[in-house]
Amino acid sequence: MTEITTNLNLPIPLGNENVNRQYFVDLIQAIDTGAVSQEQLSKAIGDIKIDLVDAYDSTDKQKAVSADALRRGLETKQNTLRLADNYLNANVLINAPAVDNGGREYPSGVSMFKVSTSTAGWPTTNGYVLTFRVSGGGYQVFYESYAGTVQTEKNMRQWTRSKKESNNFWQPWTRALTELDQLDYVRQPGYAVTSGTGTSYTVALDPVPSSLPEGFGITIVPHVVNTGAATLKVGGNVVVALKNTDGADFAAGDLPPGLPVQFRKVGANFIKSSGGGMREYFGDGSDEDFNSTANTTLPSTLNGPIVVKNYKSFILNAGHTFTVSNPCRGLFIFVDGDVTINGTLTMIAKGGLNVSYPVIPETPDKYKTTYLSSVMKLYGGAGGNGGKAVYGGPGGTGGAGRLCVGGFGGGGGGGTAYDINTQNSYHPGGAGGSIQYQDVPNPSFTPGNMAAGGNAGINGSGGSGGGMTYRNSGTPGTVGQRGGGVYGGGGGGGGGGTDYNAGVGRDGQYAGGFICIIAKGSITVGSTGIISASGGTGGAGGGGSPSVYSDTWGSYGGGGGGGAGGGVISLFYKINYKNSGNLSVTGGSGGYGGSQTPGYYRPNTNPVVSDPGFSGSPGTVLIKNI
Repeated sequence: MTEITTNLNLPIPLGNENVNRQYFVDLIQAIDTGAVSQEQLSKAIGDIKIDLVDAYDSTDKQKAVSADALRRGLETKQNTLRLADNYLNANVLINAPAVDNGGREYPSGVSMFKVSTSTAGWPTTNGYVLTFRVSGGGYQVFYESYAGTVQTEKNMRQWTRSKKESNNFWQPWTRALTELDQLDYVRQPGYAVTSGTGTSYTVALDPVPSSLPEGFGITIVPHVVNTGAATLKVGGNVVVALKNTDGADFAAGDLPPGLPVQFRKVGANFIKSSGGGMREYFGDGSDEDFNSTANTTLPSTLNGPIVVKNYKSFILNAGHTFTVSNPCRGLFIFVDGDVTINGTLTMIAKGGLNVSYPVIPETPDKYKTTYLSSVMKLYGGAGGNGGKAVYGGPGGTGGAGRLCVGGFGGGGGGGTAYDINTQNSYHPGGAGGSIQYQDVPNPSFTPGNMAAGGNAGINGSGGSGGGMTYRNSGTPGTVGQRGGGVYGGGGGGGGGGTDYNAGVGRDGQYAGGFICIIAKGSITVGSTGIISASGGTGGAGGGGSPSVYSDTWGSYGGGGGGGAGGGVISLFYKINYKNSGNLSVTGGSGGYGGSQTPGYYRPNTNPVVSDPGFSGSPGTVLIKNI
């Protein structure tokens, strides 16, 4: 098939075709028909017309911008944006209202220049100023030239200011805050390693906070352990006290070095919110598993330090008792597993006198545990008041509860001798002692006087009884007996004395002790289980003595001592707690009052009894999941 050319559609013979002269005649004629002459081309170009416009900003797509309009447009744009190094001196344009002192003003539109001198008024000595000027008003941006080789949000900063048309001067510069600047330390707490001392920590934050608003958060890593109550100073802000989660001051060692602790500003203090600080500790298991097969009495020093045990697990079976041998500072049981109590765990009347020993045992790493701050706020019950003796001395006032042990009871009043017929009292007994020292009692007692009034009790001991003699016989009477000593419960008042020795006031029992269990697992008190730290009873008043020389003389007994306060039970568990038994921290009952004794030859049918002491108050029970 014959091929055709692209533009003029002329036939092209194939390689195997024969071509005659007529073929070439037709081909030349076709070329001549499609060609354009020089005259025709010139005429066609002359008919073309182009419309030009003189507006350089014309957007008419059918017209062209003239050369003059293009030139004026370029000149106008060039005048609008200038580099001020080539335009004016930046130093004289700091607050120019309209023109500078050289007669120049910020141009309308947009201008830029460089600041590279120390002239006052610019945010920094190196930067670029971009000005947007409209009539007499404007807006400026100052771009600081950043230092160093890497641009960051800290070293590339901007300032802005504005000027109303009616104002003579620009407003003060305001720095544009970056995302880094906008950290408020409430939503995004700071973090810092401390400096300073173990009681006065200091930290530096970047950016530097100008104030410490409510909720301000910071995590500190102490560089040294705290040596007592501590404070924190953040930058140039005020010093703020650091407090534990319960609002109490930190004890020495509660903030170990190298461990992060998070705080939040609440009121005037930084309150610990989480992390670091006091560690959990459940013992080292060195005492192995405990599963009772009989009663267990741990050795303890009288009025000595706390007894500490470290068990892997603890089971006290029904019918068995677990206690210490002597009153002491308390019983602390760490358990690395579960605790089951179906027997009796007791510190009844086992609260020792010596408070110089610490309430909390040291853990092996010397750091307190998370629950111990709660223990340091637990107090036992108050001791009861002593009873008054008939016609004798008044009872003493009991003391308040002590840290983790019960308080002491007041002493009973001393008894007095009397005339049976007239009921006149002679040589009355001394007053029972009131508690003068809450934590350091004096368990002494007071002697009586021969044929004279009894002495007052000392710091909870009972008053001594008053003595007398049968006047007609000339034989001296006996001494009114001493009051009992206070060891928890108040001492009973001594009985009044006549010809025979009267009854001695009895000593009060010890106060309720302290039991603390910290279990990594669960604590279960079964239906037969008992945990008790109740207070001991007050001492009984001594009885009066009869006269062998007269049936008209006798004596009254002393008043009873006040009961001791109940102690403290604190149970901390990690997994679960269930109590189907009994937890008791009741105060001890007051001691009995001493009885009246009539004359030697007169039957004692209805003896008069002096007042008993008052009961002590209940102690404290704390159950807490840790």
